[in-house]
Amino acid sequence: MGLQHHGKAAGSRPSRTRPTSVAVIGWVWVVLGTLMTFSALMGLAMWTLMREEWSQATSSTEGGPAEVLFTRLFAWYPVLTSAQTVLSPFIVWSAVQFLRLRRWARMALEIVNWLALAYVIAFCIFFIYAWNSLLSGSQGEAAPPPGFGLIGTVGGLFNMAFFGFPLVLMLRYLRCQAVREACSS
Repeated sequence: MGLQHHGKAAGSRPSRTRPTSVAVIGWVWVVLGTLMTFSALMGLAMWTLMREEWSQATSSTEGGPAEVLFTRLFAWYPVLTSAQTVLSPFIVWSAVQFLRLRRWARMALEIVNWLALAYVIAFCIFFIYAWNSLLSGSQGEAAPPPGFGLIGTVGGLFNMAFFGFPLVLMLRYLRCQAVREACSS
């Protein structure tokens, strides 16, 4: 990876070199953290406006295992989005500090990347499970065409690769020697 050199402003301390991967990863997490904040706030706003409808939707225990699991997850929605509302500004702040080559910020973003990767994997596994369990309950005219279950499985695996690969790549660079050295000085 190339190095970016910062100019020296009058009265500032000497500049350090910052690997390009630090700039890319830092700005990616600034953008993602900002989007997470807006997403969480909008989700909480919608939950507040539709609280009565929400409670009716989450009280149902009918359906297959995937539908019941999904309903239970919805019951925790306010807690999950509240946690996201607290976590996302911390991610933005950590990303900005990572751009400033703070050692703790590199470790914080590595943890965030691991959590995001675990989320992507868990979501894709849940998606494949839910897709196939919903299809297995369909019979007669409502039955899907042959191979439809495979389409959902391939789609889930594609999503896992599409969203997981950048996270793995960021983890690789967060753990590389050049980034560790840049953040340790």
